[in-house]
Amino acid sequence: MSRLAAGWLLFCALMVSQSGVPNTHQSTKTRNEIDDAFSSKKTVVLIVAPSKSAGEDESEAYGDWADSLNGFTSSLPADTKIVKLTAAQYKQQVEEPQIRRVYATVFLRDAAHALLYDGMIVEAKAYNVGLEWLHEHPDEKAMAAYGLHEKSAKLK
Repeated sequence: MSRLAAGWLLFCALMVSQSGVPNTHQSTKTRNEIDDAFSSKKTVVLIVAPSKSAGEDESEAYGDWADSLNGFTSSLPADTKIVKLTAAQYKQQVEEPQIRRVYATVFLRDAAHALLYDGMIVEAKAYNVGLEWLHEHPDEKAMAAYGLHEKSAKLK
């Protein structure tokens, strides 16, 4: 094979790997994590975020989001599973609720019921409100105050 053809193939491979082409292995792994959690009678929290923050990791909002998320995950009840995925992976695995941003948190009580925060949760209390909803003790005023929306869920 000529150097030009080899270079072209390498370029094409890099472009495909950096494009929005789905990673089938990762998608299957993510879906298995969700299915396994539900089979084990666990609730699921989907944390949607870019794999790399593209410079956002220095912003105050990103810092607040990371701090809130770390606090939430460190005190998570045993019956709740966190699944982290990118927006592209989310769109491959979840039909509803739809998200509009690259950051979102979706609390899944089961495969049919979701509580959505479409964006970065920067106030730790919002995670607690989501947990209360997961355990069927919703505080509807707090849900509205923190921008959490009850939605139907549908996995692909």
